[in-house]
Amino acid sequence: MIVDFAPDAGRLRLDLEAFDAIVAGGGTEAVAYLRDAGLLDGDVVHPAIRPAVEAARAPVCVVDVAVAGTQGSTEHRMWLAPAAAACLLHVSDGMYQVFVVDPTRVPALVAKVVRLGPRPRLTPGAVPCPFVVVAGLTAPDAEQRAASIDRLAETCPAEWAEWAAQLRGGRWRMWSARTTWPATNMTPTGRAVTVLDTPTGVVRVDEPQVDVADATDQTSLTATTPTEIWLELTRLLPTDADLPPLG
Repeated sequence: MIVDFAPDAGRLRLDLEAFDAIVAGGGTEAVAYLRDAGLLDGDVVHPAIRPAVEAARAPVCVVDVAVAGTQGSTEHRMWLAPAAAACLLHVSDGMYQVFVVDPTRVPALVAKVVRLGPRPRLTPGAVPCPFVVVAGLTAPDAEQRAASIDRLAETCPAEWAEWAAQLRGGRWRMWSARTTWPATNMTPTGRAVTVLDTPTGVVRVDEPQVDVADATDQTSLTATTPTEIWLELTRLLPTDADLPPLG
C-alpha cells in the first residue's frame, strides 16, 4: 500500500489497496499501516477523510468513469451518499486522489474529468459499427487501438472526413460514465453514456444491440453536441423514484 496524506494541505493520494482497506476496516497489517500513515487514530478514521469513507461504505449509487486515448486508459470512481460524494480520481501510476464534493456537483465533476467542452457540430447522422471495433479503443495494446481507429475512420461518411482525420491523427478521447444503484426490486440497475470526442466534433456511442443474423454485437456512432451530452450527464443520477424505499 502507498499513502500520501497531508491533512493540513487537504491532500490524500493513495492506491486502491489502501483505500479498500480503510473502507473495509482492513486486516491487522493494513490497520497498522493506515495508523502509521495517519489515516486512522486507533480504529477511528481521520476527520479530514471521514466523509469520504462514510460515503464509500454506504453509497446510494456509484459512478464509474473510464477515459481512453492514444496513451491508454484511466478509470475513476465516485460513491454518492445523501450527505457527500467520495471521489477517487486517478492521477498517475496507480495512485488516486481522494476528495469529497456535494453529490449535486458530480455531473459537473464528470464533465471536468472527461474535458467536455465546446466543439463544432458534426453533420447529423449515425454510423453503424461492430461493437468489438469500438471496444478496441480501450485495448492495452497500442497496435490494436490503432487498428480499431483505422476501421472506425473508414466507416465514417464523407461529411465526417475531418472528424475521421482527427481520429487517425490521434486527437481523440473515448470516455464513458456509468451509474449503478439498487432498483426498487433491489436488483442492480443504472444508466450510462459513452462518447467518442475529437476537436472537430463528438459522437455518442450507442449501447450495443445483438445482431441475430451474424451473432455479433452492433453499435452506432451518432453525431451529437457537448450540450446534449451535458444534459445526459445530468440525467445519469437516480431520482427518488428510481431508488428503493428507505428502511
